[in-house]
Amino acid sequence: MSGPAQSNAPTILALLALLAIGIGLLGLTALVFPQAFGFLAVIFGLFAFVAINYLLWGWWLQPLPIEDDSQAEIPQTDND
Repeated sequence: MSGPAQSNAPTILALLALLAIGIGLLGLTALVFPQAFGFLAVIFGLFAFVAINYLLWGWWLQPLPIEDDSQAEIPQTDND
């Protein structure tokens, strides 16, 4: 049941279009309400903090092996 590999190009294009629309709307909001720049700075700072932590923790935890318990030997006790 292996068909041809699907391309992610349409999904990425749609996400980039949504991102561009969102940035455009936030830019218009910032023109009308100058205080929005502070709000945008806080939102960007939180996003950057989360993204950096996600990348650093992923980089740090990647070399750790994941042990599978189904492969482990279970000690048996004698109940004679």
